[in-house]
Amino acid sequence: MNTQDIVITIASIIISISLIPQVILGFQTKTGPVSYWTSIPYALSLTAVGLSFASLQLWLSTIVTAITVILWFILAIQKFIYTKK
Repeated sequence: MNTQDIVITIASIIISISLIPQVILGFQTKTGPVSYWTSIPYALSLTAVGLSFASLQLWLSTIVTAITVILWFILAIQKFIYTKK
């Protein structure tokens, strides 16, 4: 494990933690609080970043980035489900 992996992992954890209240808010209010123009490009871009981390064997960064990608996709799915009604 190298220093870059630790720094990227810590930053990604902070980003993930900051998304959790947004995901919870979406479930509580039954709304899609984040637009598609934010959630989908962000999730796809982070997927590319995560794959890059994996190719560099920055495994902690890869795992935490994957969690962040999942949270962004949850926000996109909330938008889809709750605005469909």
